[in-house]
Amino acid sequence: MVYVNTEPLASLRRLRRKDAVDVLSVQAPLGSWDGLRDLAGLIAIEVVDPGFFPPDEGAGPIGRCQRLRTLTLSIDDQTAGLAELATLKHLNHLNITYLGSTGANLDQAWLSRLTSLEELHVLAPEGRSIEVPLRALSALPALRSIELHGVHAAEGPGVFSSGFAALEHLEHRPTQARQAERPDTRPEVLRRDDGTFLVWIALPELMGLEDSEEATDRLEAVLAEERPAWARELTFAPETESAAVTAASREAIESLLDWIESRFGGIA
Repeated sequence: MVYVNTEPLASLRRLRRKDAVDVLSVQAPLGSWDGLRDLAGLIAIEVVDPGFFPPDEGAGPIGRCQRLRTLTLSIDDQTAGLAELATLKHLNHLNITYLGSTGANLDQAWLSRLTSLEELHVLAPEGRSIEVPLRALSALPALRSIELHGVHAAEGPGVFSSGFAALEHLEHRPTQARQAERPDTRPEVLRRDDGTFLVWIALPELMGLEDSEEATDRLEAVLAEERPAWARELTFAPETESAAVTAASREAIESLLDWIESRFGGIA
């Protein structure tokens, strides 16, 4: 049974048929989590606004819901109690809309302890941009899907090049605020007759240099230092105003384009 509170609620203690509630959606201010322990069958919780958390408790008591499988939260820089969510050892799906400005509440200390996590989706609405440390998440054994919109990896795009052994799906659209300032100029990836893939990138313009060969050398040097796995497939051929990049797989070139967008905020 799904319970939705659309009006302010003092606590959860007076809910009827507590044993039948398996999904709780908080859509109006909640005064207290009192009574949450009685919802023994709860497998999913949603809080749609940071202002709807109990002011004296924040999100902390949710960490006691050990059967929880799905958690959907809207949070900001002031949302309290998030570190207590690290106890959710059976949580499979975490969806976060981040309405703050610093990303301080998305530190890896609690996220990296969600050892059953399979899907992580983080959205910073358009016009916002947050930086989040992600390296510790690479050790999560079940994490197979990551979607980050308006989120910039603090370690840089190379963070996804190692670890993340179970990862099957990655959708990383960093810093929507930056992207909104520039037109969508992502170049087309072409499939060649021999089955390899090709893309042309205006590296001199992108890097503020006049010489394509120098721009290509600098980019290759950075990739050699960070050593992302996908970069091993790439071959660069500098031309007059751009560089041709070829690879055996489309995924390697798309990873390069994602990396460039994350570092430069766009592609020329």
